[in-house]
Amino acid sequence: MSLNRNKTCHPNCAHAALTFILMCTLTLGALYGCDDSKDNYLEGSVTAGYDMKFDDVRVVLYPESALSIEYVKKTKNGDQLPLRVTIDYPEDTLTAGREYNLLTECSIVRGVDYASSPLPALESGTVRLDEFTASDGSKVSGDFEAVFIERDGAKINLRGGFSADIDRFEQ
Repeated sequence: MSLNRNKTCHPNCAHAALTFILMCTLTLGALYGCDDSKDNYLEGSVTAGYDMKFDDVRVVLYPESALSIEYVKKTKNGDQLPLRVTIDYPEDTLTAGREYNLLTECSIVRGVDYASSPLPALESGTVRLDEFTASDGSKVSGDFEAVFIERDGAKINLRGGFSADIDRFEQ
């Protein structure tokens, strides 16, 4: 079979091919480009020894006390928290673009369902807020890094990202 290079594609064929390529591009963009879930992650050597699987991220603002980033695992028995990172600051002092020290200004813990596998001692870490406004429904985004020391002295790390709308906790 030989190809005749002088022949051109029928206009309808070319239009159909371009339409197909455009539809594929738009579909992939909708699936991967417009979703905040790519900003929600947990990674690092900690994940090898601790279950850090989660389905969603919830950000809770506790008026006058703290901002909590909760990595939520949905189960048939309700929500579990493989990890919670809390910035212990009143809402009027939280600032986008600032880093918070995990040792002195924050806490990082596992939920009660994970009490049998608590995290090792925290050596160092930071939480950074890229986006924050203290109002219901506003988006909070950022990331954190933490270094832990295991009983044998080995250092393990955990990095995470978050992007979610604020849920305000009313007391």
